Amino acid sequence: MKLFKLYICFIIISGCNSNINKKKTEIEKYSIDTLIVSKNIEINNEPDSYENLVDTLKIEDKLFTIIQNDPRSKNQMNLAILNSKKDTIYIHDGYATNGFEIEDFDKDGILDIRLYQITNTGGISELIMFDKSNSIFRPIINFENFPEPTKIEKSDLWYSYHRSGCADINWGSELFKIVNYKAIEIGDIEGIGCEGENINGIFVYRVSGNKKTKMYSEIRKPGYYNDKWDFIEHYWNKNYYKFE
Repeated sequence: MKLFKLYICFIIISGCNSNINKKKTEIEKYSIDTLIVSKNIEINNEPDSYENLVDTLKIEDKLFTIIQNDPRSKNQMNLAILNSKKDTIYIHDGYATNGFEIEDFDKDGILDIRLYQITNTGGISELIMFDKSNSIFRPIINFENFPEPTKIEKSDLWYSYHRSGCADINWGSELFKIVNYKAIEIGDIEGIGCEGENINGIFVYRVSGNKKTKMYSEIRKPGYYNDKWDFIEHYWNKNYYKFE
């Protein structure tokens, strides 16, 4: 969903003025004292002219506003979610260094929030979902451990991809599920192509907590495996049910 930009002070001042003299909870204090940011704020004697990222999210008959300052801004502000009364109901623990996006990540008809991070390994994001039972937003624990997630069609599983060193000659892909707002690894593919390793090839494991059981192995010579993308996609889509 395309982000539109507004100045945050314009959005929430009207909702906060009527409550400013009331006893504040910690989250209400954050809303009033921290989220009202002027575009003319000066840091190191230079104006911070970047506008804030603002988007709206509708879930059933409830409308929410999502706010974070532009990642290029010197005034770093964590993502916050406001309800229709302009009360802050959620503040994310981490700062999204590459902005956020609204999408239906798990294809359940309810929109979710992805927070993107700039990292050396690439593809790392965080996920916030709406808990309908309690009418609250909740972060998905451990989601950042599964970069570049891809959903397996007709299942409730995803697989990731990440570099593991040696200029992406070593790599990995994890099969995972989301249960009770926690991302849980259930499978692992290791690609080991770097010279100097004890063994080279592609190895697949079933994962249960700290226990790993080998499901498949393919010994290869050292090198960059150009077919790794096809291997990952084909293997998980054909064999995911063996790990459930």
